[in-house]
Amino acid sequence: MSRDTIGFIVPTFNRATMIGDTLDAILRQARPHDVVLVANDGSSDDTAEVVAGYGPRVRMLSLENGGKSRALNHALATLDTEWVWICDDDDILADGAVDALIAAATRTGGDFVFGSFGRFQDGQPPSGALGPGYWPKLDRGTIDRHLLEDFFIFQNASLVRRALYQRAGAFDETLPRSIDYDMALRLSALSDPVFVDRDIFYQRQHSGLRGPSSHRHSAEDMVSVWTETDIQIFARFRDDATLPRFEAPYQAGESWERARAGRLLRATVMARHGHLEQARRDWHAASSIRPNMLLSRVERETLGRVLAGKFNAAQAPTPHLMTMLRAMQSGSALEQQMAAAIVSGGMWRMRHGDGDYRASQLALMREGNRSLAASGLDYVMKKIAPGDRPSALGERSATIVTVPESVA
Repeated sequence: MSRDTIGFIVPTFNRATMIGDTLDAILRQARPHDVVLVANDGSSDDTAEVVAGYGPRVRMLSLENGGKSRALNHALATLDTEWVWICDDDDILADGAVDALIAAATRTGGDFVFGSFGRFQDGQPPSGALGPGYWPKLDRGTIDRHLLEDFFIFQNASLVRRALYQRAGAFDETLPRSIDYDMALRLSALSDPVFVDRDIFYQRQHSGLRGPSSHRHSAEDMVSVWTETDIQIFARFRDDATLPRFEAPYQAGESWERARAGRLLRATVMARHGHLEQARRDWHAASSIRPNMLLSRVERETLGRVLAGKFNAAQAPTPHLMTMLRAMQSGSALEQQMAAAIVSGGMWRMRHGDGDYRASQLALMREGNRSLAASGLDYVMKKIAPGDRPSALGERSATIVTVPESVA
């Protein structure tokens, strides 16, 4: 078998009306030595007939309904390809995607190569007209740091060495959603992900039901389900054995600076994923590391991302968080600076975010938090004299590859 053979896995459940578009896009690019495998998770519609119409070009694994994770685990166990590319049954690979990711993997030797994506409305031609929605600025910080803060690496845009999947372990069959986020976090911890700066697939926006048969939900309920599942996924990061991963994105500076920045990063990550008590403990621990040394620019920026993120509702400044920040404002000079940095980040977002987010922050200010908000504004305007502490502490950079559009 060729060294660069790709195994395309299409897990599906009752998407007979959409899966044909997905398979057509794959087959336009799949090489003769690649494998296209549909993992049919007990569909009760015409999925089997649609897939059978492709003949020997597409293999089908017929399973009893057990959820996407179980279907993927069975499919992975049947493959012996060098690479794995998981493609959802309602989305479309962009032209040239296969050659682009293979070229990037060959150039860098990476085990985990991914690109960006665009969205399109169901019923319209596949395109990236709607943009990706949430997408971080990857010109600063490691891929892993960005991924810990929010999910943005979709399986449809990812080419992963099968051996890396084997090291990461099976998909979690207990999660109702976000199995791709959970797996991406595990893959990223074991590799140095490579970003290819171009759209790799187009995500279809539609109103159909999502999730396994035991946990079906509407498109309108996706945010709440994702938020609840994130809390479950990130519970495992509360152990201090995970701290080296949060220190890894930082470089240079003193060892105590990297240790403090790691605590602040974990607090940012945990606050953004619904673990405020863990965030509070990390803020307290960070404030005990060289308490007479105020924040550097990198630390301040890390704190400023607490109230930033993909889902407005999840990152809104809850009364619980505001109570924590008021307590910090009454603490040491370092704690006061930390609280101001968090609030200033939220105020920037209030200015640039959507109407719902602005309304939630203004409501909290009216409930007696004006002094805290004012301290954040003061920090934005005056940068808290004497300003950020001079430091050599910096962030490591992501591996970014540009593949010409002519590679198709």
